[in-house]
Amino acid sequence: MGSSAAALAALLKAHPTGREGFVFRGADGGPVARTWFYDNVWRKAVQRAGLPKGTGMHALRHTYASLLIAAGESVKVVSERLGHTNAAMTLNVYSHLFPDSENKTRKALDNAFAAPSAPLCPLWPLTRKGAGQDLVTAAVRR
Repeated sequence: MGSSAAALAALLKAHPTGREGFVFRGADGGPVARTWFYDNVWRKAVQRAGLPKGTGMHALRHTYASLLIAAGESVKVVSERLGHTNAAMTLNVYSHLFPDSENKTRKALDNAFAAPSAPLCPLWPLTRKGAGQDLVTAAVRR
């Protein structure tokens, strides 16, 4: 268990959820109203942290997504963690944060067509020289 998970587990053990199962709850044991939390907790925390006035709670979500992308997580994993419907939704918002892979894709193609010694892709049988004819070369010459 990572240190964050261990700290959270210890906190939940010391402060169990209320009767309704809420981790964060109001004085009545029910859910904390967003407006109350924003006015009484969030804005003060933003000010103490030295963040720009008006920084909203949704900024935490974007920070989380940005950290996952910077750590090299796939768009599929980021999408699942954010609860997006699909990876396309995640790419619509965060595509500018994923690294450009121009050189990586170029190298992958170079390696695939550099006379490999073992099959690298489903096209392998079509790219092998057989019966004196290279099918890829023949197709390109047409």
